[in-house]
Amino acid sequence: MPSPAPLKSTAWPQARILSIDDNQHNLNLVDGVLQHAGFVNRRQLSDPEAAVTVFLEYQPDLVILDLLMPKKHGRQVFREIHAVMGPVETPVLILTALKDEFWPCWYEGAQDFMTKPILDLREFAIRVETLIELRMLRLEQYERGRTQSG
Repeated sequence: MPSPAPLKSTAWPQARILSIDDNQHNLNLVDGVLQHAGFVNRRQLSDPEAAVTVFLEYQPDLVILDLLMPKKHGRQVFREIHAVMGPVETPVLILTALKDEFWPCWYEGAQDFMTKPILDLREFAIRVETLIELRMLRLEQYERGRTQSG
């Protein structure tokens, strides 16, 4: 299996990434890929019931979210997180074994979707970087709009 691609931008390693999955093995795999790709601000969460609190405290630039979790389904976690997002939407990458969940998640606002197991680590790392880039562009646009109107 090829290793993740290096980051295109030297600014993005500082992006904050929150991974939510009830399976510690999956969290460790995702964290290892992110670390190898060069991301330094990574946080893992195995309790979906704490997702909103951690989201508000950590203010991630990207959320990687599993769907099948025993305490709370990932789609419910997504809805709760989405409801408390600030003025600049945080991208969410759904990472799950449930292939049939793609369209419902997409319509609810998830930006990307990958099925488990992760077969291509490079593709996963590139998708993460693309979503971080989207977040940074959104933040720039928001700040530009604030300075022009104020």
